[in-house]
Amino acid sequence: MKIEPGKSVGHITIGMHREQYEVILGLSEDVFRRTPEDPNLVVAYDDKLIHLTVDEERTIKSATVFRPGEVELEGIQLLGRELVEIEAELAQTAFSF
Repeated sequence: MKIEPGKSVGHITIGMHREQYEVILGLSEDVFRRTPEDPNLVVAYDDKLIHLTVDEERTIKSATVFRPGEVELEGIQLLGRELVEIEAELAQTAFSF
């Protein structure tokens, strides 16, 4: 699963509307608010290990991924590798580590 911070997680992009992400993920299993005062909703896809934070119009504001098998940032696989290797590769990117 490729992550582009502030932009996308896999095929899910920030700003995507309900009709668009439901084509990819299907109907959600659960929708809830983190706190009663929170204006945003969390659309849960627990079987796909992703939660989407959406506004009142159901537009994606952020995505949270749980226990993925692969996570890639700037072409660098982050999971299942030695931290020293990842650090060396990230040092060659624009990201601070």
